[in-house]
Amino acid sequence: ENGVDCTLIEPHPEYFCQIEDKFKHYPNVKLHNLAIGPTNGEVSFFLHGSSSFLDVIDKPPTVTDGGYKKIFGRKTNIQSAVWDERFDNGKIDLLLLDMEGSEIFVLSKLRSFPVILSVETHCENRYTNPSINEINQFVNRHHYKVLFRNTTDSFFIRDITWGCGNNEGWNLG
Repeated sequence: ENGVDCTLIEPHPEYFCQIEDKFKHYPNVKLHNLAIGPTNGEVSFFLHGSSSFLDVIDKPPTVTDGGYKKIFGRKTNIQSAVWDERFDNGKIDLLLLDMEGSEIFVLSKLRSFPVILSVETHCENRYTNPSINEINQFVNRHHYKVLFRNTTDSFFIRDITWGCGNNEGWNLG
């Protein structure tokens, strides 16, 4: 009836309304209409459909891959929060990050070590996450291995047997 605890964070106002309509009656789902970023408070946000992004991100996928020009973009102000215990109680099992280049703002403050971790790391051969070096360091330091990759995301599994065998690092970029 109550299901698994779930936290959904969506900064885009229109998409948040859709998510809220679908999940507001589930007591196990916590909804947050904000961006996870480097600061708490109001931030500039480019509205570009499912590829919307924080202004502080120099090279989001839609700019690098799609040729989007910030100067012509539709910009608004939204609320932002630093990743903390409001979102991470240290017990996250599955974490999906599709944040248009902002993923490092979660990984750098993560309290949990999910068994499964998905991070938007690339878009075919045209885009590489601007924080790819930090992402590589994080997954290596915390003993994640690539489970599989699709055209945009890398899915990792945490090596819970670490320390019991050969555990060499790897590099995505």
